[in-house]
Amino acid sequence: MRIKNVRQRSIKKIKNNIMKKIFILVILLVTLTIGTAGIALAEKTTTSPLTTRPLTTKPTVVVNISCVAQAIATRESSIESAYNTYSNAISSALTARASSLAQAWTITDKTARGQAIKTAWSTYSKAVKVAKQAHNVAVKKAWSDFVTSRKVCKAPTTGENIQADNIN
Repeated sequence: MRIKNVRQRSIKKIKNNIMKKIFILVILLVTLTIGTAGIALAEKTTTSPLTTRPLTTKPTVVVNISCVAQAIATRESSIESAYNTYSNAISSALTARASSLAQAWTITDKTARGQAIKTAWSTYSKAVKVAKQAHNVAVKKAWSDFVTSRKVCKAPTTGENIQADNIN
């Protein structure tokens, strides 16, 4: 008899636990359903029918095409000149390095030769750095001048170089 009572109590506890879990599950499902329905209703009620606004026209700006063409020609000429200057500076630096290295390898003293080689490379590196900086400054100035000229011509951005075309 005693075993039967213990078994019945165990079964009762298990049933109660299952009922609690089912009850919690039902509450969660109801909450999720109500929450989802609320969101769906909120989305439906917040959308409004499309309204049409009268189109406004901006005043037409006349772009002086020949002015823009001249500004582009000037810009391209300046960039080409900057590149030629850069190229000549690099060529001179390479020639000077070759000469300095050739001279350094005529030195018989190992320490003096090492110092001369180091100086030749250091001088070359500085010359290249200066040439790059001068080139970058010249190209930026060419683009800046172009943007100013483009605005005088009453032309919108050209889209050729997004970064440089929006300098000003």
